[in-house]
Amino acid sequence: MPKALISRRRALLLAAGGLAIPVLGVGQAFANPTTAATPRVYIDPGHGGSDSGAVGNGLLEKDLTLSIALQMRDHLKANWNVDIRMSRTGDTTRSLAYRSSDANSWGADLFVSVHINAGGGTGFESFRYTSASAGAVALQNAIHPAILSGMRSVSSVTDRGKKAANFHVLRETRMPAVLTETLFIDRASDAALLKNPAFLTATAKGHANGVAQYLGLGGGDPDPGPDPAWPTLRKGSTGEDVKTLQYLLKEHGRDLLVDGDFGPATETEVRAHQTALSLTVDGVVGAETWKATVMTRRNGDDGEAVKGIQSSLSAKHGISTVVDGDFGPGTDSSVRTYQSGKGLVSDGVVGPITWESLVS
Repeated sequence: MPKALISRRRALLLAAGGLAIPVLGVGQAFANPTTAATPRVYIDPGHGGSDSGAVGNGLLEKDLTLSIALQMRDHLKANWNVDIRMSRTGDTTRSLAYRSSDANSWGADLFVSVHINAGGGTGFESFRYTSASAGAVALQNAIHPAILSGMRSVSSVTDRGKKAANFHVLRETRMPAVLTETLFIDRASDAALLKNPAFLTATAKGHANGVAQYLGLGGGDPDPGPDPAWPTLRKGSTGEDVKTLQYLLKEHGRDLLVDGDFGPATETEVRAHQTALSLTVDGVVGAETWKATVMTRRNGDDGEAVKGIQSSLSAKHGISTVVDGDFGPGTDSSVRTYQSGKGLVSDGVVGPITWESLVS
């Protein structure tokens, strides 16, 4: 593990010396969120000031966490009646003890600490305390899928799961608390998303929607439902879905022929792709690999992934579309026609849900 990451994890794990032990059990202050007239939400953008957090690909964790947290605050205030306090609203140095004691003193009903990950992995994960109350578990169960749903409205994101850890801000706060880790700043593909303003906004809205769902406030994005029924492709598979996969692999920089035949060459490239994304390396393309491979495309985009959309629409689904890699008005119209026919949101944007439908 890199020294910078070890230091960062220690900073999250270690408590300030002499901090008083909370009178209430961790996460017990808000057993029934619907009873509060105006819920108090504490938002903690990780790091700040002299503490940059994780660094990679020209990005600083402290800047990203502040952007997400501020947008989370704005989305909550614009849609629900909540009081919000933040550990910082600018590039300010805050100790871990300050963050937990400030939330406790204010009487927050819940606590969300926003972070960006590092260490060579990929995807999203969330944490609660190791011996958290039912309230903290419920908060994590609400916010985790809401954030993933927001992220996946922009691009495919790996779900690293709901976890527990002995982090200071989870241990020393007296209300249900969750810490989120959005992508890996030191992975180029994750960093590209972290540089995308639309992705940061979707992530922030996911945080806000999850908080609202936990508090029983209604509204927000609908439940994303069960995982899509992605097809399983492996050596020996043939057809249009294999062509779609091959186009997507080419978009990811893999060198292979698009011929609809999942032969040894395609299997080799799939294994290399799985290795690069820290996925299970078995040469089999199931839900995990599909979701890490598809990418959102819309009017104005171009490239191999667009060809995959166009080819599937035309050859598999019977919607005449020129396969030229240019997502122009013609392809936009074809996508909207397809989405309408399948009962999907007809917005012309090919995100994970439309991709799944194309290949299922």
